[in-house]
Amino acid sequence: METVHDAQTRTEIAEAKAFFAQIQSTSKVTGALNLRFQLLETERKFRRACEQILALECKMDDMTSRYEKAKSCNQRNFRYTLRLQLAVVEGVQNVYHDYARIQAEKINELREELDMVDPETDYVTDDEEDMEVSDYDES
Repeated sequence: METVHDAQTRTEIAEAKAFFAQIQSTSKVTGALNLRFQLLETERKFRRACEQILALECKMDDMTSRYEKAKSCNQRNFRYTLRLQLAVVEGVQNVYHDYARIQAEKINELREELDMVDPETDYVTDDEEDMEVSDYDES
């Protein structure tokens, strides 16, 4: 025979299960949002590193042409200074390449995590959205 106390206990257990299920679904959404924000931030860092790499390439081209001019004019003092500067810029550029590679790996990992958390959601990056908009404009 079931007592009133047993019925209350069952009701409380059912309410607690529902409450924990709600908390769990909320934490999944919060986790997905946190991953999405991390992905956006990592993509921003990656784009900025790529911009810096391009700027350093322009600087390398400029310095290389100045070095070649100093070499053709046989100006040894300028050549030495420019070679040192070229070495420094090349080193910085290599560091940026490594950093961009690390950020790209993080982006891939975060996208995989987002797919595991919420496989139905399509996470489109800003660049992909721009491409989709331009596809519609051409029609």
